[in-house]
Amino acid sequence: MNFVSSRTRGGTRLLGEMDGVITAVLLVATVAIAYCVLGRRHRRTGEPPLEAGWIPYIGKGLEFARNPHEFLLKLQRKHGNIFSVYLVGRHITFIMDPHLFPAVVRQGKQLDFHDFANGLSSRVFAHPRVDDPILGLPNSVIQRNYQYLKGSELVLLTENVLKNLQIVLLREVSGTSSGTWLQAPLYSFCQRLLFHSVFVTLFGHGDSDGPLMANMHQHFKSFDQSFPLLAARVPISLLPTTRRHRAALLKKLCPQQLQTRSDFCGFVRRKIEFLECNNNLSDSNRAGHHLAFLWASLGNTLPAAFWALYYLLRHPDALTAIRKEVDDVLKSTGQYPKPSSFLKLSPTMLPDLVCLGSAISESMRLCSASINIRVAQDDIDLELEPGRTVPLRKNDWLAMYPQTALHLDPEIYPEPEIYKYDRFLENGQEKTNFYKGGQKLHHYLMPFGSGVSMCPGRFLALNEIKQFLFLLFAVLDLEMLPDQPHVKIDNSRAGLGVLTPTGDALFRYRPRTVTDAFCKHENETKCSNA
Repeated sequence: MNFVSSRTRGGTRLLGEMDGVITAVLLVATVAIAYCVLGRRHRRTGEPPLEAGWIPYIGKGLEFARNPHEFLLKLQRKHGNIFSVYLVGRHITFIMDPHLFPAVVRQGKQLDFHDFANGLSSRVFAHPRVDDPILGLPNSVIQRNYQYLKGSELVLLTENVLKNLQIVLLREVSGTSSGTWLQAPLYSFCQRLLFHSVFVTLFGHGDSDGPLMANMHQHFKSFDQSFPLLAARVPISLLPTTRRHRAALLKKLCPQQLQTRSDFCGFVRRKIEFLECNNNLSDSNRAGHHLAFLWASLGNTLPAAFWALYYLLRHPDALTAIRKEVDDVLKSTGQYPKPSSFLKLSPTMLPDLVCLGSAISESMRLCSASINIRVAQDDIDLELEPGRTVPLRKNDWLAMYPQTALHLDPEIYPEPEIYKYDRFLENGQEKTNFYKGGQKLHHYLMPFGSGVSMCPGRFLALNEIKQFLFLLFAVLDLEMLPDQPHVKIDNSRAGLGVLTPTGDALFRYRPRTVTDAFCKHENETKCSNA
């Protein structure tokens, strides 16, 4: 009797649980049906084809997140070069014809970028919006401060990056005898060296920088891993570990901590000055602005440097060509490559490293996936070319996705999935002529955005990567360890810039064994200087 009763009670409990599941399923189905019938936006006459999906709010978000390139390519084949997609609460019209990009870039009044960017930065880095009338910063001040990222200030920044890179690299190999190999995960190696070098270049030097940089790098790396979630509007309150790492970074960047450092770069020094002038800002607010700049300086530079080095080490022909170019520069300037000596590479020489520049551009082409966003300020008919307009509703997004529209287009780049270090070389010079449909492209490589959304620090970022690679090949022997699996690209950051690797690969390095040719060249240099 008891057995039967327990079976009955268990069956009743199971039926009760199933009732709950069925009720939940019916509720979700009812909401979805109501959304499709009542809340779903309907396409108006003349508007681009609309892919809305059936999931409330999410729309086609899950399909896009799985593989943005394949998703957009499929819709391009289905609808042509202009179509709209409902993604996570936003109606986004994609322009897939790169010949139409200049028309979008020119529309500064009808299409806005700053509101989108300000909201994203404020939400992710915990500072007030820059257009806040009380806590914000005048746009004129922001634009004026960008002068510290170009011209003579860029030259000074570039020189300091090289100096700091060499200090960090010397510490990395100090005590290592010639011929002794060291081993490390490649991505971690790139992150560690560049984070330290770039941080002290921007935010100056302090006591005990070694342990401090290691600690800050760990917090930065963990915070950066959650950046896609924060950008997708996931509240940081739901990400307690991320919130802890962000709080630790903000603490290290607060005014009291920065006061203990010296030799700030001009950009940071000026920013500290006008942040301090706003008495309505809290110290945490000020630290949030500094964190935003730190991430902007490193968030894409770190993976970009990794991919450039990774592809070079994976392709012997490319490695040989780059090392020859590096050696030619060293010989022409009478420099002897060894970790204990400081090499000189003036900023004016960087553009002459055309082979290295091509290799960096090629890795950028393969691994960058930024989305260029503009927001319609009103209901408009946007003219893309004479006689061709596209209607947009107020607050709709217009998007250009260069990875699909440009970088992986086989008409523009034959065999686009294959790494070719010399793809951007022509007759020993940088190649800038690329075509689609027989017409020359105005935009052919867009890792740094476009127009008003163009990254103001792009020149510094490229200089940093070039210097980093130049220095490594000048003073180190480097090679991948055998049987290392190929590192894959993580698409979870699609739309946010340079994609990160899904894993890492082991490589080894040692102080470079200098060839007889270099020894002979050094002796000749000494004799000529005697």
